Amino acid sequence: MSGLFPDSVIFLPHSYLVIAVWLFCCLYLGSISRMEDYICMGKNFLSLIKTCRSVRAYKSEPVPSKALDAVLEAGTYAPTGGGHQSPTIIAITDPKYRREIAKLNAEVMGSNTDPYYGAPVVILVLADGSASTFVEDGSCVLENMMLAAHALGLGTVWVHREREIFDSESGKALLREWKQPETLRGVGAVALGYPAREASQPAARKQNYIVRTICGEEGTHADQ
Repeated sequence: MSGLFPDSVIFLPHSYLVIAVWLFCCLYLGSISRMEDYICMGKNFLSLIKTCRSVRAYKSEPVPSKALDAVLEAGTYAPTGGGHQSPTIIAITDPKYRREIAKLNAEVMGSNTDPYYGAPVVILVLADGSASTFVEDGSCVLENMMLAAHALGLGTVWVHREREIFDSESGKALLREWKQPETLRGVGAVALGYPAREASQPAARKQNYIVRTICGEEGTHADQ
């Protein structure tokens, strides 16, 4: 091509040019939209973390199976040491086992109260005791499920003493009944259900909760 424009310039028919501009705008605006979605999702997730509370009073209303499935699935996506997935999640909805696990937990405390606060579902988290990170793995599973439950409008509270339960002969008998290996050790449990009352406000975060180390001209120092 000779004249005003160099040979490297590509001329498109008007209709093609319109299509090219439209595609560019779609891609560009789409990337902005996705970025805004990520920002919105991030804000929602942080809000979810900040508003999650321990619930110690539950309605007798059953947890819908789809909601329970979603909470349990969230637990399976928790990080685990080396990706070995040492935990096992046991969801207790059967009234017989619900009463039995509450009795065993209360016995550890020397109490006759319900350690799961009347929640219709108890989710046990156990893990392979031979894994060096079984406590950390199980703890991540519990946290995932608590946040997922909160996102679905359900309440939870983390309950302890599962270690003592499943280290005992009574606990191992339950494992045999459930066809689970007796090498599993308790990490914790989540009581799950619909809250019977409004959650309390969070306590103020303590001062100096976060310490940052910054390497500057004068060396590394703590920036509190």
